[in-house]
Amino acid sequence: MKAISTSIEQSRRLLALGIPVESADMHWFRKMEMEPDTGYKDWGDWDLYLDSYSEHLEYWVENNYHPTDEETFPSWSLTALLEMLPDEIIRNDWVYYLNIFRNGNIWQVEYSNNYNTQIEYHGEKIENVVRMLVWLHANGYHIAAASKKEGGEEWKR
Repeated sequence: MKAISTSIEQSRRLLALGIPVESADMHWFRKMEMEPDTGYKDWGDWDLYLDSYSEHLEYWVENNYHPTDEETFPSWSLTALLEMLPDEIIRNDWVYYLNIFRNGNIWQVEYSNNYNTQIEYHGEKIENVVRMLVWLHANGYHIAAASKKEGGEEWKR
């Protein structure tokens, strides 16, 4: 099955960058399940839900629901991730433009110009975008979703 949103591990990396959970447009959900033969309880598999993480939590709050046998975790679709990337960045007085393309079975996400490539990732497209967001954050760029929450300017260093 092809990924349509971030995995839990990728979501953890995004949360560590300060991306607010309110920007997650999907969520993972799992319940505690009882084994019929033994009566032993264990966490079930994670399932992806297409409503936003915030909508799911709002339902819990509105219904005064405090589950101890359920877990939910934010997830971002590829569309939501792409909206966080700037169209261009400036680095060492050079302007680099965002390019996303497919080369055979490999997706490439890069910032480049006519002369050189600043940074590029090859492989699975959602992982590439997550890695690019991590790189942008590590190099002093503000991530759009986090900047909107903080009220700061987006993509300025």
